[in-house]
Amino acid sequence: MWLRKLRSVEIIETHLKRWVDLARRQFLSIETFYGRFLVTFPSLVLTMTAILIVGVCCGEANHKEGFVGQKFNSKSVPVVPNESIVTARVLGCCVISSSILDIKPDQNMYKLELLIHRSQDVKPRRNFTMDKVGKVLSVYSKEKLLPELFNKVINAHVTYRGDERGGRFWIWDIKVLKTELE
Repeated sequence: MWLRKLRSVEIIETHLKRWVDLARRQFLSIETFYGRFLVTFPSLVLTMTAILIVGVCCGEANHKEGFVGQKFNSKSVPVVPNESIVTARVLGCCVISSSILDIKPDQNMYKLELLIHRSQDVKPRRNFTMDKVGKVLSVYSKEKLLPELFNKVINAHVTYRGDERGGRFWIWDIKVLKTELE
C-alpha cells in the first residue's frame, strides 16, 4: 500500500518539476473559458504545491489504500435489491471469525459451500443466483448453522449484499429437504 502511495507522489512530483522547469524558461500563459491569465513562476509553484497537498490529504482521508486521490467519493453504491430461493446440496459447513471478512464487531459467522441445483425468482426482486446453477457458491450467515447440514439437500433464501467494490451471498430461512435430488 505505501509503495503505491509513494509511486503516486513520485508521479505528481515529476509533473510538478516539469511545470517548474517550463515556468523558469518563460512566463506561462493559460487560456481558460473566461479569458487569458498570466501565470508567473511563484504563483505556479504555489498552485501546484496546493494541488499536491490536497491530493495527498484527500487520498489519505478517504481511503485506506489505493493511489493518492484515486477516489474522492467515500459513499458507495449498494447492490440492487435481490433475492432468490435455491435448492442446493451442502458440500461444506464451517464457523469463521467475522474479522476475516472485515465485519465488526468480531463475532462467529457461518459459511456454507453449496452446490446449486435450482434457483427460483422471488418477485419483484432480481435473481443473482440464476447463473450459479450447477456451480459451487459460498454463502454466509450470522445465524447459528448446525454441522448436521453437511451433505444434506436444502431449500433456502439467498441474497447478495455489497456495493461496487464487492460483496457476499447471505443465506437464511434454511429448510432441509427429505427427498434426495436426482
